[in-house]
Amino acid sequence: QARRSTFVMVGSLAVSGLVFLATQIRWLIDSIAVTLTSFSATVGLGFGVSLLNIGSGIIIGLRISASMLLGGLIAWVVGPGWLLDHGLITHASRRVDILLLVMWPGVGMLIAGGIATLALRWRVLAKTFKSLSTAGDLSGDLSLRWVWVGCLAASALLVLVQRAFFGTPVWHSILAILLAIPLSLVALRVLGETNWGPISTMANLTQALFGVIAPGDLRASMVSSGITGAVAAESEGLMQDYKVGSMIGSTPRVLAYMQLLAVPVGALALAWMYPVLRDTYGISGEHAQLSSPTSQRWVGFAKIVTQQLSGPAAMTPAAIARLAWMKSSFAIGALFGIILTLLEQRPSWRRFVPSPTGMGIGVLIPISAVTTICLGAAGDQVWRTLRPQSHGRYSIATASGFIAGEAIVAVIIPLLVTLGVIRLPG
Repeated sequence: QARRSTFVMVGSLAVSGLVFLATQIRWLIDSIAVTLTSFSATVGLGFGVSLLNIGSGIIIGLRISASMLLGGLIAWVVGPGWLLDHGLITHASRRVDILLLVMWPGVGMLIAGGIATLALRWRVLAKTFKSLSTAGDLSGDLSLRWVWVGCLAASALLVLVQRAFFGTPVWHSILAILLAIPLSLVALRVLGETNWGPISTMANLTQALFGVIAPGDLRASMVSSGITGAVAAESEGLMQDYKVGSMIGSTPRVLAYMQLLAVPVGALALAWMYPVLRDTYGISGEHAQLSSPTSQRWVGFAKIVTQQLSGPAAMTPAAIARLAWMKSSFAIGALFGIILTLLEQRPSWRRFVPSPTGMGIGVLIPISAVTTICLGAAGDQVWRTLRPQSHGRYSIATASGFIAGEAIVAVIIPLLVTLGVIRLPG
């Protein structure tokens, strides 16, 4: 059975990689010179060909995927029309400008729903930290007090570095670190439920808070929110690493050592790869191929909180209307997030209640990804119903192969471009 599952995973990996390759490559010349194209395999309203997303839908499940689709449809089908009718956007608005407005109900649902869940389960969290405080002494593993010592030392070093290199006030850095703790817990919950980590969303929320605390200060908006984004990103990566380590029988002490060893390796790899990717693809300008929608949203929101929140004189009527929409939509989303979180605590109601986490993340990720994820979840449910035995044996293996195949090819293609094995068009 294990051998068959392995064959299924390898086969789905190969299929996923080939499908992704087919959407990226126009033709092969002597199996060496390959011309890439910007072809996007889309059908109708926001449907993308991606077996990686199909695999994600299999793992996420139908309830969460359907909630993501509901949030995406509200944000990207109903939302733009409503914003246009009320004069908050124009026909010429870019997608990133629309995202800066439609994102706030989703952010409110994510934050409020996540915090409400943590509050409802505070006893479990307290018990967990209490058991961790003695686990290291009893097992000979890494003690939690050493973790606290490391966190305090790293925080102090971060405060000093940001003060020395960016001139960031000490209280800005300390406040950002304190904000990062609950927001990272929310990000972990979202990742565990939807397989998507809302890193930039947590950073955007910190930008909004610093826009009120330090209006007009671009440094506070970018540097302080970077702390939140970095903590959320590292927390999500560590959680997955430690989960895999637990599954294969490793220990937290060994995993901590390996993580520390990986820091200089990652730093060296970034120092070498970033200039290569920058020179190959470009990151700014009209022809840049590494333009990041997340970065555009981050910069766009920084402009909002520094220019439009710097004082009444800087607020145009349109800016006042957009700011009012952001506040009210965030509050409404937060209210719905709390209500849905309370409703889903009833086991008999849970399957019929949309997930606030799923709806919130569905607003923030591309609708083409959401529809494909939902398709994967629906197909998995049909498989579970018609062939429960084979589903139990092969569904996770199939999903893992779909995810790994596309991800591997997506990494290999830029490396081949960098090495000159394949060439870009034009």
